[in-house]
Amino acid sequence: MLGGCESYVAKDIQPASSAATLETRSLADAGLTKFISAHGLKAQDDWNLDRFTLTALFFNPDLAVARAELAGAKGDTASAAEWPNPSINLSPGYNVDAAPGQTPWILGYTLTIPIDVSGQRAHRAVGAEKRQTAARFRLTAAAWNARASVRLALAELHAADNAAKIWQALRPTIGEARQALAAQSNAGEISAAESAQARLLLDRTELSARDAERSRLAARAKLAESIGVPLSALRNINISFRGLGNFARAPQASQARLWAAQHRADVLAALAEYDAAQADLQVEIARQYPDISVGPGYQLDQGEGKWSLGLDINLPLFNRNAGAIAGAQAKRSALAAKFESLQLHVLAEVEQACAGYTAAAADLITLVRMETDLAVSAKHLAAQKKTGEISALESARLLIDQADSLIAAQAARQRTEQALAALEMAVQRPLRLMNFEQAAIPSELSNIK
Repeated sequence: MLGGCESYVAKDIQPASSAATLETRSLADAGLTKFISAHGLKAQDDWNLDRFTLTALFFNPDLAVARAELAGAKGDTASAAEWPNPSINLSPGYNVDAAPGQTPWILGYTLTIPIDVSGQRAHRAVGAEKRQTAARFRLTAAAWNARASVRLALAELHAADNAAKIWQALRPTIGEARQALAAQSNAGEISAAESAQARLLLDRTELSARDAERSRLAARAKLAESIGVPLSALRNINISFRGLGNFARAPQASQARLWAAQHRADVLAALAEYDAAQADLQVEIARQYPDISVGPGYQLDQGEGKWSLGLDINLPLFNRNAGAIAGAQAKRSALAAKFESLQLHVLAEVEQACAGYTAAAADLITLVRMETDLAVSAKHLAAQKKTGEISALESARLLIDQADSLIAAQAARQRTEQALAALEMAVQRPLRLMNFEQAAIPSELSNIK
């Protein structure tokens, strides 16, 4: 029996070693490669939204916490289903007045077997199973949070990357404009005030270009954090923004609200917690009835064998477990109120997300028109500069205005991506599956272990 027992093994946390392990995380990790391949992505695929989402599911620390909590809930479920162990009582004695020739020793034992006549074990098992279900849904909710974080971070990086490229493309034009400005100023063709105003415009452009580079670096760091790897892990990889920009019409708010209020992972987790509280109440109600233990025993009394059968009943004379029952009832009522509060929050969140996405998607029409007009305008400016119709300084001014418009368009596209992420997070379904005809979810979220 002792050989089958578990032994304690210490697992201390060493901050230095843990930090070093995190710093060496790589996208080439063998476990990550196997995990991604198991979900149908090939090793040579570029790093896009789907691939980064799977990486987040593998590395993200919030999911590691949720998985550990699920493992603990599984252990509690196994423990609740176990039968209580019997106990044995040894009672040796010695008779000092034993007759001559008669052994004075009295050897006896009693085996006590608890009997669950009120069904407490079954109710505890149900409660533990419901808590395990709640932990599984919390893991699913954490996966959705990770997915939304990756989309937001990738959209931010896309906007920052485009802004940096726009300003980078202007650098030759800015250089030409500075030379033209210096020549005009030295020749006295423009006043000191006009020269100062032009220099301010060019300097502001340089600052905007540097700020765009800083924003791009910050966005890469945010993306690395969202997937659970150091920033160095994103070096020398081909980041693709494929998967972004797949905008579609928003679902009907009424359908989305109704579906989310019944099927969101956090709603289902709260419902499972309420069911567990009901099982806890059943346990406390069952405990008001007497506990019974049967104790067969044997005694070797000075050479004579004697059998006995004991019955141990816990008499509920001084209390009937009323306090614990009242506490369990109050906890169930509190969880019911929390469930309703969560549903109200979900309904409002989905309503706002649908409205926000509808408004942001409407801006896409203007966005596409702006980008088309800006492309035509850029060609026209290039032709005018080539023929000498406008000066290098005037061309720089116009191109800077165009760059501001292009960056504004990128910001609008990013806001649409943010609105889409908020909508998918609020409903916990991809936009492409928001017909609510079936409860399908992305494959990368359907088999979380």
